[in-house]
Amino acid sequence: MRQLQFLFILALSILLTSCEKDRPVKSDLEGDWSLTKITGGLAGLDCSFDKDLIIWNFSNSDLRVLPPTSIPTECNENLISATYEWKVVKRNGNSYLKLDGEHWGQMTFVDENTIDINGSITPHGTFNDAISYRIEK
Repeated sequence: MRQLQFLFILALSILLTSCEKDRPVKSDLEGDWSLTKITGGLAGLDCSFDKDLIIWNFSNSDLRVLPPTSIPTECNENLISATYEWKVVKRNGNSYLKLDGEHWGQMTFVDENTIDINGSITPHGTFNDAISYRIEK
């Protein structure tokens, strides 16, 4: 019985100490980015926008979303003009965008001027029907 308890405590200790924590990483996001595409979601969105129409301004710790008022209704529900606290965390070798403490999705740097944010992939697992975004410098 003591061996079983020891093995349980050992396994629990390894599990708890080997979990990787969210670690902020230096981000190349600072500055103005244009939201150029929104896809997915339950409605199956597929919205493209001209560059410089919808600006995401990343400063030191705030993200200001500046959408115009002329966006089609089906595309604008996630484009409220607002300011969010943001950071990029690295977990298990992947980068994730966090807005106001919530994971928005895994970031893939297509090139130095294009980033895809896949809302279906978070550090907590994969979700169906989440919205994905493409931003460009």
